[in-house]
Amino acid sequence: IFDLDTHALRIFKSYNHILNENKKNINNELMDISTFCELLKEHIKEGILSYEAKNLSNNNDNNNNNNNKEMNEYRVYVLVTDIIPNNFLNLNSNPESVPSFSLNISNDINFIIYIQNLPCVLNTHILAEVRIHERKDPQIKSVSWIKRRQKIEDLVQKEANECLLMNHNNEIVEGLSSNFFVIHDDKVQMAPLDEVVAGTIIKIVIDICNSNDISIDFSHPDINQIDDWLSCCISSTTRKVLVIDELQFFDQNNNLQNIKIFNNSIYPKILKTILSSLDQTLEQKSTILFHN
Repeated sequence: IFDLDTHALRIFKSYNHILNENKKNINNELMDISTFCELLKEHIKEGILSYEAKNLSNNNDNNNNNNNKEMNEYRVYVLVTDIIPNNFLNLNSNPESVPSFSLNISNDINFIIYIQNLPCVLNTHILAEVRIHERKDPQIKSVSWIKRRQKIEDLVQKEANECLLMNHNNEIVEGLSSNFFVIHDDKVQMAPLDEVVAGTIIKIVIDICNSNDISIDFSHPDINQIDDWLSCCISSTTRKVLVIDELQFFDQNNNLQNIKIFNNSIYPKILKTILSSLDQTLEQKSTILFHN
């Protein structure tokens, strides 16, 4: 699991914060972080084994189904809650449902683990749409933002790999589910980290730049300077780093206004350095759950 300790710490702090807000105390303290992390690992392992067992059963029932081929990369969702929804066990026992797994830690806290195959990027032409939308609290993943995001997603073409958000100053801030950065001759440019949800991959990109003396300009990429961009990329845990081939700009009435095509036949030196260092860094930051 990539960067598991960081994610575990984030969940641990978030859950304690919620308990404090709701003035709930579980023996005054949830548990120590090391115990929490070890329990999380065990539940994820059991969740993956459960998921693979159900997939194997499906394969045996339908050997001709191409979608059931063996997968070796998964996306793992973790929900920590003190309340299990009434219909959860029914969903979990339904053979037609997507495999998932739940296990009680105590009478007060539950881990719900949800597993799915990691989506593959099948198209070689990476298309991103650009739409005008400004977030008031970009670092807060609130329910209200999820609802607003859904409205934008409903407009996006199926062929698009991402929708990038642009402010009213014609500056690209971030993607709906990714970070965005631009490659120049001598630097990398990205929005200030305190104005976006800075994902794990973009932080690794920053570390790679710092280790290789690559300058970073923490300012919003301005589309008025797009002709000076050598390349532009999106980054997220599931995508890693994708180099964008085409940007399509839409107005607020969903009308296509402009298209920018990038020549990615030869990557800039800075981009080559980032991509070549990324896989090695990902491996170093991963936690092994199963040993051969």
